[in-house]
Amino acid sequence: MSSEQWSRAFLHRLAKPAVALCATLLALLAAEAIVRVFRLAPGIKPIQFSSCDCIYKRSTNPILGFELKANCHSDDPDVVVLVFVENDFDNFNREVFPLEGTIDRLAVIKALFRRSHFFRLASIRLNLFHFGAEANPVRWNQDAIGDNNVAEGLYRLRQLADRHGFQLLIIIWLRFQDDRIADVCFMPQSSEQFVVEHLAAMHDIPSVGLSEFFR
Repeated sequence: MSSEQWSRAFLHRLAKPAVALCATLLALLAAEAIVRVFRLAPGIKPIQFSSCDCIYKRSTNPILGFELKANCHSDDPDVVVLVFVENDFDNFNREVFPLEGTIDRLAVIKALFRRSHFFRLASIRLNLFHFGAEANPVRWNQDAIGDNNVAEGLYRLRQLADRHGFQLLIIIWLRFQDDRIADVCFMPQSSEQFVVEHLAAMHDIPSVGLSEFFR
């Protein structure tokens, strides 16, 4: 077989894999574009603890997840204002397991997760490289938070206030909908008292809703 015939035969054998590779790359690019356009992948906001400008550090308390560094807050506040939102009733804290947190992964995997929306979506849906489990960490911190984190948290907050002598105020956030501003999470058989308002009153913690100020 001449060199020319050999070259033609080689190119012929190479054509099908090359076409398949190009088609795969085009499909991945198309999938990435679709995921970005329709915003199907969750956003990420990694905290760079190594940065000197970062005001946060990882908390030893699994309920908190993160806390301010010692030089970024007052040790003796006069008033502590807690903004309460409806998903605070969820008995888990996703922020305990941020990107680049607990699982050692290759740098290329971390980079793909940060930069590729398609890879991020697939990783969470299919639990690739344990991203799915890390995005839903109920099993890791439910023991620390318990079955009623709001009641327990308000009890601890009252104890802290009594111990350190600061005043408390709970701001009850509302839900912004397309056609109205709505208050949520009322007591059963009541449309006037919030659940958190009732729980706060049990510990003599004042609370106030915000809906009337937005109307």
